[in-house]
Amino acid sequence: MNSLLKLLLVNALMFLLSMTVAAQTKMYMRLYPMNFAKADRGFYAGHTNNAVILSTKSGPDTVLFSKISKIKTKRTVGHGIFIGALTGFFAGGVTGLIAHKDPAPTDPNCYLCGAFANLYYTTAAEDALAGSILGAAAGTLVATVVGVTKKKETLLISGEEGNWKKILPILETYPVYTQ
Repeated sequence: MNSLLKLLLVNALMFLLSMTVAAQTKMYMRLYPMNFAKADRGFYAGHTNNAVILSTKSGPDTVLFSKISKIKTKRTVGHGIFIGALTGFFAGGVTGLIAHKDPAPTDPNCYLCGAFANLYYTTAAEDALAGSILGAAAGTLVATVVGVTKKKETLLISGEEGNWKKILPILETYPVYTQ
């Protein structure tokens, strides 16, 4: 494989990994309402004296503390496993493609050498597929360990002002997401 293609593949891998690092600056939250309805989900965009502001797909959403039962931070472990497997799949595929080596030519005087050499020869696509499978497995393993050990917070409000006042300093420490 020529060096220009290897350079492009390495740059694509670096871009993919940099996107993963950039995603770490946002705080994902789920706000559970008092009436056990579906949770509001989005990125933390700030708070006021009596509400949390989320950045959702449809735009900013303000939720009053009196309507919030609890706030859970971070995403689920399953989301991390999916992202880890996907990142590992692409990184392993690129690595398998870069690591591929064409076989040495066989001796033309040897009758069985060509048959045995073809048994152990893999194409670039097979190497990329093998790298993708191993990368996805490694990404899944790493994401599972990280997801199980990372600190997730559950902030209980129960619609009470006293609880809201207690969690305001915690909310101050979270990064604010702006689009």
